[in-house]
Amino acid sequence: MKKKYINLFGKSRFIRVNNFNYWLRVIITVFGVTMFAGFIIVNLLQIKQQNDLKSLEEEKSQLLNELIADKDNEAKLNYFEVKSGQLNTFTKDDTQFVPYYKALNETLSQASDSSYLDSITIDKNKNTKFSVKLVDFNSLMGFIRYVESDKFKNQFSSLVLTSFSLSDTDKRDYQLTFSGQFK
Repeated sequence: MKKKYINLFGKSRFIRVNNFNYWLRVIITVFGVTMFAGFIIVNLLQIKQQNDLKSLEEEKSQLLNELIADKDNEAKLNYFEVKSGQLNTFTKDDTQFVPYYKALNETLSQASDSSYLDSITIDKNKNTKFSVKLVDFNSLMGFIRYVESDKFKNQFSSLVLTSFSLSDTDKRDYQLTFSGQFK
């Protein structure tokens, strides 16, 4: 038996193919939109990374320029550090010369008006060697009396007269050289 009409409401092979084509178009469209969105996101991330890299390179170049500009200051700072170390070493080995010099000078002025310190050396162990010049015999005798007094001796733990000399000039200058150790 042959059919003489076409059943348009029944299931047919064309409807199934059409339905397959519809879903295929939907899947391809969703895939295409997803790929396009992924492409845009990847490009945006790449642009952001390039901008970050550019800003980091600019910051690096700025810091390098500042470092080069501060090279003088760094050299001065290193110089200061070296000098500070030298000063600390010097103060460790320093004898604190001034108080001993002042004390000795004051005692000499009390001993005689015409006596004065000719030379003085003091090391860090308070060992000293000094020379006193006197103008005349009376000031020499007054100075010797003062040296033998307890006020003068109390400044030293030991003191020895190492030399006594008389100048050859017309003026009679006397020079006494002592060595000893301050207390």
